[in-house]
Amino acid sequence: MEGRSNSSDDGVRPWHSYHTVYTTSKPGMEGVDKEKVQRIVYEMSKGSKYFQNEERKEAFITHKIHKFRTHYAKLTQPDLSHYRKVSDRRILELEATRDLSRIWLHVDMDAFYAAVETLSNPTLKGKPMAVGSMSMICTANYEARKFGVRAAMPGFIAQRLCPELIFVPTDFKKYTHCSDMTRKVFQRYDPNFMASSLDEAYLDITEVCKERNIKSEEVAEELRASVYEETGLTCSAGVAPNRLLAKVCSDINKPNGQYVLPNDRIAVMTFTSSLPIRKIGGIGKVTEHILKDVFGINTCKQMLEKGSYLCALFSQSTADFFLAVGLGIGRTDSPQVRCRKSISNERTFSTTEDGALLYKRLAELAEMLSMDMQKEGLCGRTLTLKLKTASFEVRTRAVTLQSYISSSEDILKHASKLLKAELPISVRLIGLRVSQFNGEKSGATLDPTQKTITNFINSGDTKGNYNSFADVTDHDFISDTETDLSIDSRQKFQHDWTYPFDDNHSLDVDQRSCSVRKNDGEEEVQTFGKDASISYCSGGTEVLGSTFSSSSGQFEDINVNDGSNLLEDERLNSSFQEKTMLWLNDYKCSLCGIEMPPSFVEERLEHSDYHLAEKLQKEESRTHQRTSVLSQRMSSVGVGVGRELSNPPLDGISNLRFSNHSDLLLVSSWDKSVRLYDATANILRSQFLHSGPVLDCCFHDDSSGFSASSDNTVRRLVFSSNKEDILGTHDAPVRCLDYSYAAGQLVTGSWDKTIKCWDPRGASGQHHTLVGTYPQPERVYSLSLVGHRLVVATAGRHVNVYDLRNMSQPEQRRESSLKYQTRCVRCYPNGTGYALSSVEGRVAMEFFDLSEPSQAKKYAFKCHRKSEAGRDIVYPVNAMAFHPIYGTFATGGCDGYVNVWDGSNKKRLYQYSKYPSSIAALSFSRDGRLLAVASSYTFEDGPKPHEQDAIYVRSVNEIEVKPKPKVYANPPA
Repeated sequence: MEGRSNSSDDGVRPWHSYHTVYTTSKPGMEGVDKEKVQRIVYEMSKGSKYFQNEERKEAFITHKIHKFRTHYAKLTQPDLSHYRKVSDRRILELEATRDLSRIWLHVDMDAFYAAVETLSNPTLKGKPMAVGSMSMICTANYEARKFGVRAAMPGFIAQRLCPELIFVPTDFKKYTHCSDMTRKVFQRYDPNFMASSLDEAYLDITEVCKERNIKSEEVAEELRASVYEETGLTCSAGVAPNRLLAKVCSDINKPNGQYVLPNDRIAVMTFTSSLPIRKIGGIGKVTEHILKDVFGINTCKQMLEKGSYLCALFSQSTADFFLAVGLGIGRTDSPQVRCRKSISNERTFSTTEDGALLYKRLAELAEMLSMDMQKEGLCGRTLTLKLKTASFEVRTRAVTLQSYISSSEDILKHASKLLKAELPISVRLIGLRVSQFNGEKSGATLDPTQKTITNFINSGDTKGNYNSFADVTDHDFISDTETDLSIDSRQKFQHDWTYPFDDNHSLDVDQRSCSVRKNDGEEEVQTFGKDASISYCSGGTEVLGSTFSSSSGQFEDINVNDGSNLLEDERLNSSFQEKTMLWLNDYKCSLCGIEMPPSFVEERLEHSDYHLAEKLQKEESRTHQRTSVLSQRMSSVGVGVGRELSNPPLDGISNLRFSNHSDLLLVSSWDKSVRLYDATANILRSQFLHSGPVLDCCFHDDSSGFSASSDNTVRRLVFSSNKEDILGTHDAPVRCLDYSYAAGQLVTGSWDKTIKCWDPRGASGQHHTLVGTYPQPERVYSLSLVGHRLVVATAGRHVNVYDLRNMSQPEQRRESSLKYQTRCVRCYPNGTGYALSSVEGRVAMEFFDLSEPSQAKKYAFKCHRKSEAGRDIVYPVNAMAFHPIYGTFATGGCDGYVNVWDGSNKKRLYQYSKYPSSIAALSFSRDGRLLAVASSYTFEDGPKPHEQDAIYVRSVNEIEVKPKPKVYANPPA
């Protein structure tokens, strides 16, 4: 349950520490004995797999609260003063967006499934009844809720709470029929109404009120009466200036009631001042506990009072959401129509190992899914099977076919093959999902010249444009003549503030790991980490599957929308970037594909909790606790990692750079800061705080530098005075930047698909400093400068080469030689070419000269891989840095290793001791004597306990970076 008790009381009543999702907050449960419900749930769950899951979830919540408290305690008065200004500014900006011109009505059918069943069988009237089974309840009527019975509760627990409870099996055809009848009524008042589920809808009744010259409460009464007249069912309504508040209002006078909030600012502020935070859609159990236990926030008004802390410890989008809630501001516009990305069905039942019964359930699902698809005229290529085992483990298995299917026979044929591979298994839920519809844009193959696996096999084209070497060990370079897989993944990140259920998020943080294994001469590539599914590519069919779901990233062109709990569904905290799941298109879980409308708030919370438990269970066997003492960590990683700088960033490190004139080191971080260190003296000289995560930084000279922020700004930082000004802005987060000493310009790249050049010698402001804007084919991921040459790497594996003296068009338009997403590009110090790294543990060496002899010298090689159980584990190569004297270069990967390579002789020179976490950034000092290493977890394995982010500076020995002369055999005498 929700409340927390002291430890002594827990010893007498252990159920007090058992915090389940089965709260008594649903309408009709106001007088329920919470203590009794909590005790019964505890007693009937203790020792079960469900109980173990609940304990893991509780441990996860405690861990998150502890991390927040740690960061909370580190905030200084200057920090709070800065973030108070940020908070006050954002409140003013949000207040300016308040729209009181629209009237929104939220209608919610009362205990819909139960009411439909009672209408069909009047003998159930007045008796406690639940729709569902002993395994799971879909809903309960108000008579049952008086006993503590509610939706998403196992039936055997509900029966213990209410022995007289009557169970009625679900009949979705009946519910859909009644839903269609209610929607015909809704359409009379708003032809463009938003149906968020079978039993809920949002209506903009502004025009109806104007045209008929009636009040909003009259419209609500009339609509409710019409629904009852047409269906015999009651509904409740809420009227407010925006959808966020209308949803809250509809819950106040349930059942069969309504509540109207006037379109008046004072009325809205009064309403939200005492409104409990849990009443807000998007604030679930985990978020509520953090806001209460860490910040002391219980009501919406207190979010404004604690605004400085929220802005300091949460991402900008999440802090903005909290502040908007405090102001009572929600969306008022009619959202754009979204294209369906998938269609699915699933059913829960009593746990069984009976294969025949499982195939029967599968056939029923295939039939229902086929009917739904044909009703909407859909045919799809990717079929996904979802299984939830008796231990609540969720498995997904999927196959992508060469032809589109929609018939129940085809669906059942392929689904049966997926199920057969899992048997024997004890299952309590089966689901089927079809996606990748005909006519849909695929996010996997953005570039028409990028071949699919089928095209590759049919044509026999291996794209072998590289030199081959006899020695193919991990210590040396090898030929890159492997299958050209059509996979180009992106993680979505939210950069504009949004509301739950209302908008899409799109901030790119591209983390991905791979695993490669040989199978009868073919190479199968598994991609995992921040993507939900593991991909096996072999032959002409792509098979997706994973033993658990842990996604927080999606393929391109998939719109991501959170519709439940901000802490579970969004990358909400820039301080530790934990993200577990999202609701795609506002209805589909990004981890397992279950479809659940936004109105099922509590059910979504339970679903999120299950995924949290699954993730925790998976990580339990391989993760270890952080050590707080530096000496302990040093002993575990070896003595060769270098000296750790004090006062590191509080969150992930996005980049670090040495000055070209001294040993000053500039560091940017997701904790919204830029830090300036004296690397030799180990002193933090300056710190600059931004309003959003800082994604890159660079020096101008030793007195100033520049930063690129996710708040779309490009800033100039003056070190001596600790002042900053905004040079200009992009239309999306600024991902990377670099200063050209040859041209005297700052070059920035953004996810708005542009490169911009700035002259920082002019006055501040975009009109004074902007030299030019240059469109790119896709979002910019990385850029690098050498002399007047600029190399830009974007999404879609595009590479553009420019001359800064003539930026009208690229000198060269190229495609990356690597098969997967580009992570980093760095120019050779001698200006002859550039190196590219990617997410699949590979680096490509390229040359600017397009002549045949020069192009014959280019090659690619594998790195940052390890063999485990006959399988190659592949890690993204996040960072590269060239030595300024010898031209050798270092690479850093998610395996925690830094390797030094001799590109000319195609040999690895040195490997440093393993660092505590992923290598996020690298930089050599101006004379090559020092190497700065950012050891910072990049979430390639999703959210999990990890070592704290740290910066190491190590002295570089000549033997580690100087090329070794080639040794030639003595000629025969």
